[in-house]
Amino acid sequence: MLTMAALFAAVSVFAQSSKDRLSELEQATVEEDTKPAKEEKEYRLFDVNVVSEVGFGWQFVKEDQFAQGLKGNKSSEFYFNLLELSFNPTKWTSVTLGANLDWTDYAVGPSNYFHGVPDGDSRKMDLTPVASGMNYTSSKLHVFSIVVPAALDLHVGSISLRAGAEANFRLNSYANYAYRDGNNDLVTVKDSTPTGLDKFALDYFASLNLGFIGLYVKYFPQSISPAIPMHCFTAGIVLNTR
Repeated sequence: MLTMAALFAAVSVFAQSSKDRLSELEQATVEEDTKPAKEEKEYRLFDVNVVSEVGFGWQFVKEDQFAQGLKGNKSSEFYFNLLELSFNPTKWTSVTLGANLDWTDYAVGPSNYFHGVPDGDSRKMDLTPVASGMNYTSSKLHVFSIVVPAALDLHVGSISLRAGAEANFRLNSYANYAYRDGNNDLVTVKDSTPTGLDKFALDYFASLNLGFIGLYVKYFPQSISPAIPMHCFTAGIVLNTR
């Protein structure tokens, strides 16, 4: 009888001890769960963005060069970013390298148009004066390029300032002009004469962004083409998803 009482007492002590230990474990788990989580880093050292930027702008030249006939209000650029790699040494700075697709149109008028003219045994693209009696309406030089921008980006909160240079690899270019015939129908002519544009061009750019929208400017230190011996500025709007 005494043995049974002792056994019962031992079991009771063991059960109480187990219960207390279980309560301690549960309390420790609750305390661990309620500890403030360690703050995550606000930036990653390396990052990759796909289609992170779209821009649209207009071309401008110095006032004394408008005699050549470049129409800034109808000369435009559209581009979008395919890929961007960024190195972020701090949460305020980034160094980026990207790849963009770029479509640029240079419009001229009203007294000149893009047209192939004889050049020895071949032809070259040039700005040609509009002939008397020609009901001319417009002419454009179209350029498609792959652009590789490299930039330094400074950002605080939703505000960022970016500046750098771009390598332009011109893959395709052609010119066309439009006029109205004797029946007042609009006729557009694509000129197959080689445009003479360099296959490579360099420009410098800067942008100021507030959140997802911003403004950008570019400057081309090289002439647009042998047909347009002018240095061109671009200014426009940029949308981004960074």
